[in-house]
Amino acid sequence: QTEPGTARNLAIARSRGEIIACLDADCVAHANWLRRIVAAHGRGHPIVGGSVANGNPESILAWAGFLGEFREFIAAGDPRLVRHLPTCNISYNRAIFEEFGGFPTSFYPQEDLLFHWRLGQHGVPIWFEPDIQVGHTHRAKWRSYLQHQRRIGHTTARVIKLTGEEGAFLARSPLAAVLTVPALPVFKLLRTVAHFLSWQPEIIWRHWAALPILFLGLYAWAVGFAAGAGAEPLRLPVRESLSRPAMDDVAP
Repeated sequence: QTEPGTARNLAIARSRGEIIACLDADCVAHANWLRRIVAAHGRGHPIVGGSVANGNPESILAWAGFLGEFREFIAAGDPRLVRHLPTCNISYNRAIFEEFGGFPTSFYPQEDLLFHWRLGQHGVPIWFEPDIQVGHTHRAKWRSYLQHQRRIGHTTARVIKLTGEEGAFLARSPLAAVLTVPALPVFKLLRTVAHFLSWQPEIIWRHWAALPILFLGLYAWAVGFAAGAGAEPLRLPVRESLSRPAMDDVAP
């Protein structure tokens, strides 16, 4: 199975348009999605993205995943510049890839975080419009939910080792990362709840039962983070190729 960064790079290499819009297979675009994207690019923004809603709200596990992963990308506030947006709902001028290459393919599921950090180092702005929205279907089974949270934590540690972003001290100190495993989930839970209470408090009041599940997921995240802090550092590629390999060379 091809991981998302490779799949996106293949699609970009085969595309012809001047605007490259990304929508994940587990997402559904809301009304006027493309029209809003094109309009924002027409106002001079080289990268445009939007908000993420919970696409399977009937699942309490899905709410836990949504709360943990997309708190910074909810439909709230005014349009604004941001440092990062998930690639399940984002678009780029083709010139971005012509200049910087494609997504780094060894950093799933944080290849977009690393790519956007690199763009930020070169002063490329990312524009966020809350009305450009998609619904994201989250994992609704315990095993896949916890495994995914652990994988996110593991790769996050390895990415911020390279970037020096928030949390780099722990990511670069395996012992400190292990010692903070009990405290990290508490810190992240409080931070998540505070964010939603500031922007969309009704989500917390309506789905408070998801908070204990979120807490367990954050422990899986913290364990993964500690493991990533102790793992061998990944190398930051200078430029990911967007060449077009033969389809026989692509994993099914």
